[in-house]
Amino acid sequence: MNKKTIFNKLKNIIYLVLVVSFLIIYFASEAGYFDQVKNKKVSLTNEQIARFEEDIALGKEINMEAYYTDNSEIYNNKFTKIGSLLSNKIEDIVSALLDKTFKALNDFLDS
Repeated sequence: MNKKTIFNKLKNIIYLVLVVSFLIIYFASEAGYFDQVKNKKVSLTNEQIARFEEDIALGKEINMEAYYTDNSEIYNNKFTKIGSLLSNKIEDIVSALLDKTFKALNDFLDS
């Protein structure tokens, strides 16, 4: 195999991965997955507000730390660092490709 054939196969695989990633994110968005996650966070907050109001009505001593729960998990290992770096690089590449594509399209439409 020559270098051009390998490059074309690699380019096709990258395009396929980008299209599949886009479709997965698009369908997850359309299915309401992201809205469901947001609503779950809001409902937890509403439960804590109700508990706070109940404690005020009962005249209990109020400590704000008791109503705040930090549910965020800390992912700090080699895999997340590599994933974050890879994600940033992919974002830079896709942004550059989109900029070039729209510039070329704009030049084409202007001529």
